[in-house]
Amino acid sequence: MFIIYSVIAALTVFLLWIFAHTQAILMAFCVIHGFVYLGYIASSQKYVFVHTIVTILLAPSIMISIVGIDDFPSALSFRALAVCFSILGPFLGSYLDSLNSSMEPYFYIRVLAGAGYALCALLALVIKFRMNSTLFAKI
Repeated sequence: MFIIYSVIAALTVFLLWIFAHTQAILMAFCVIHGFVYLGYIASSQKYVFVHTIVTILLAPSIMISIVGIDDFPSALSFRALAVCFSILGPFLGSYLDSLNSSMEPYFYIRVLAGAGYALCALLALVIKFRMNSTLFAKI
């Protein structure tokens, strides 16, 4: 389900938010993107308020089951690097926006947000196929 929701989220960013020149299109993006995010949270966690705690507690065991105990330190480093990119993404988008005054405001932030969703979907698909080669297998 994560892959499907990530693809739909990337599509909403690339097809709606980038071209949101009116308030009506921006509101449509907010509603559709909100339903997509709500669907992901509702399908992945029974209780939304424990989402962060469960993610922190289960992340090491999930990483070990995906990459194995021998590659766990490398996977943990890669996860930390991914977190750095997610933190620096808005700053990078703002910096690129300030350099290019000919583009519409917040264009690079929108592109980075959509690329983040698309990259997450792609990485999740690769991990899924590494664990089980069938497309519709539940992991």
